[in-house]
Parts: sequence; structure tokens; C-alpha cells
Amino acid sequence: MLHLTLKKGEYFMIGENIRVMYDRNDGKMVTAFGVDAPNDIKVTRGKVYENRVAKMAQEGDEESQQLLEQLQTENAERHKIFNARKAKRQQFHGRRVATVQA
Repeated sequence: MLHLTLKKGEYFMIGENIRVMYDRNDGKMVTAFGVDAPNDIKVTRGKVYENRVAKMAQEGDEESQQLLEQLQTENAERHKIFNARKAKRQQFHGRRVATVQA
């Protein structure tokens, strides 16, 4: 997975014709991205997509059930990585503060 750090107004391209631009943030949390894509490309928020797949899986669609399981596994792995990085940052900042106080 690609992780990017962008400043306001910067963007990244997906292929030749999809531009995703960082629009603004609220403190540490990114609150807006702009997506500029052709009309024939569907752009869907992740949670909406996951809900749609889950509904199709509940209706008995086997392909959607497999996709849902894959999405859940990937999400669990992302949360594990995120939490490990967060703990490492907190540990680093804790040591840094302790060093400054000493």
C-alpha cells in the first residue's frame, strides 16, 4: 500500500485521468480530499462500498461474501499496523519528553 504525505493543494494521480487533491485538514485529521475523475469512473467512499458488498453478501451472493471476507481481513491488518505505529510514536514522544525534562 502506498502512503503519501501531502500539503494543502498538492495532489496525486491515479492513472492518466484521476486526480486526488488534498484540500484541508482539521488539526491532525485530514477532513477533505477532492477527487477529479471522468464520469464513467465510479468514486465511492470505502464505508459505502463495504456496506454495499455486505448487503449483497447477506442476500446470498457468494462472490460478494468472499470479497467481504477479504475486505474484513485487510481492514483488520490495517488497524493492527496503524495501532502499532501509533504505539511506537507514543513511545518515542514519551522518551523525548522524558529526555527534555531530565
